[in-house]
Amino acid sequence: MYNSGMDKKAQILQRIREVEHQLKNNIAVATYSQFHRYNELQRMMANMRLMYEDLDRESVECRRLGKETTRYLEHYTKLNDGLDLLEQLVMTAIIMG
Repeated sequence: MYNSGMDKKAQILQRIREVEHQLKNNIAVATYSQFHRYNELQRMMANMRLMYEDLDRESVECRRLGKETTRYLEHYTKLNDGLDLLEQLVMTAIIMG
């Protein structure tokens, strides 16, 4: 049923919050190149937020229908893949200092 979709959405939101926390607290911005890298990551994070909003809007349709729609699964997959990439990039930025 659709309740599993709610769990997916909650997991995605938790991952977004964790990446935001890492981005805000673990990346030092001392030089222009570091600032540029930080800005790029912030833009990617903003895109993840927009993608989450799309997922959230589509979840309303899923609740109405009582099942996960194809669009919901597409949004979920894109968001999940994007978060995987963003997590890797944030970790790389943290390691590079």
